[in-house]
Amino acid sequence: MGGLPAASSKALVEIYPQPGQNISEVAFAIADSPTGPAMLSGRSPATERDKAAKRTAAVSIDMSSLPPGIYTAVASVFDGTKLLGEPAGHSVSTD
Repeated sequence: MGGLPAASSKALVEIYPQPGQNISEVAFAIADSPTGPAMLSGRSPATERDKAAKRTAAVSIDMSSLPPGIYTAVASVFDGTKLLGEPAGHSVSTD
């Protein structure tokens, strides 16, 4: 069973926090479904990108160990240890 020929994929999110919210970091996970357990994961600090309080976070995740298929990339936004809102996911393919 083969995996991805490329060693890693990069995930990037833009976050527009509510007034007073402190976005400290984003946890990224690759799962086989939107609610499935993480098969691969990574964390990134959120950085301020402009005066409009936009934050971004990016991480490279080595997906070469996964067999070809459709997976879900999930981002969870944190203020310290507090999860803000619901995790958001997007389908990704290793084919």
